[in-house]
Amino acid sequence: MKDLIRKILKENIDSQDGLEWADNLDDNDIDFKMSAGLVYHIFGLTEASEKYILKEIGKGFRDIKVEGDQIIFRVSDWCDLSKLFYTGESQGYVNEYIAKSMFCGDDDWWRDYNDLVPRNQWQEIVWELVKNDEKALEYVLDYIKKNYVSSVGYNPKQLDIFGELPKKQNVVTVDGRVLDTEFFNEIIQDKNYLGKLINDEYTFEDLKKELKWAYEDAYNTAARDQVWVAAKNAVTNLLGESNWTNEQVNINGNPVTRHYLEFNVTNLFWEIVTNFFDNCWENCLRYGRNSDEDDYEALQDECPDCLDPSGDYDFLDLTKVMLDESSDLLNPRFQEWPDDDDIEANFSESVSNRI
Repeated sequence: MKDLIRKILKENIDSQDGLEWADNLDDNDIDFKMSAGLVYHIFGLTEASEKYILKEIGKGFRDIKVEGDQIIFRVSDWCDLSKLFYTGESQGYVNEYIAKSMFCGDDDWWRDYNDLVPRNQWQEIVWELVKNDEKALEYVLDYIKKNYVSSVGYNPKQLDIFGELPKKQNVVTVDGRVLDTEFFNEIIQDKNYLGKLINDEYTFEDLKKELKWAYEDAYNTAARDQVWVAAKNAVTNLLGESNWTNEQVNINGNPVTRHYLEFNVTNLFWEIVTNFFDNCWENCLRYGRNSDEDDYEALQDECPDCLDPSGDYDFLDLTKVMLDESSDLLNPRFQEWPDDDDIEANFSESVSNRI
């Protein structure tokens, strides 16, 4: 049977239609079928050879599905993709440990930046954010009004017309005056003055701390987001844009919905697979080759592991191996300090969470 295959191959080696005979093979005729690796090395990539190779190995990759002429790669979630990242230490770069911690929902990798606001720069750093953020300022004013402001003329010992004492209010003094509704309405007209009061008056010490911590929360959120964006962009640059899909499957007679993160990897698929064939064959034939045999005989007889990658790998694992061999595992640099705009984007929510 081998001789017959070789005869067919040699007769068709220069023909673009050399694989038409493959469409007539019986899928059960295992002895007659030719490996994907052998087809690639003899015919290269033509429309016919791509069709044949995809038919042979596409079904072997559990994480690949074929939709017409499109090749779709699918994983359960982002967590699976962390193995595409560089495994070593790399300060300022996303490696596998960081990617896995982020994508798999483990926040232990992150160490918050603390003590970001020197005491003498609270107004310059924190209050500048508050007064320029309408929502954050609204939260602060509501907090002050609720916790510090009393009614004008409030007397806790004066009975009302029903002979009852008034509801107890918190009476505080700031800048030498009782902070009642009248004084409160005055100071909120001058944001700089209000910020100075919060910074200088001991009465507002807790509020001042909460706003400082809100700034640090926003800073750390923005910093973490930059690492996430760097990692996600690296994956997207390799695999393309992603989308979530779901499908119904039956498990023990029960319908179950499974969710998948999918990428169209049509071009990448052929790059990875052909690199595998080329590299594997080259490495295998480097040692122990019988010079009397032609290359195709050597490939089939001496290098059986190079004929079909789907026997040993999922496409994700094969991609990792090929990236590793070419020193191209993902290792994107991230900006360690967030931009002011990114901090501002998270600040009002941080204030709301704090007060």
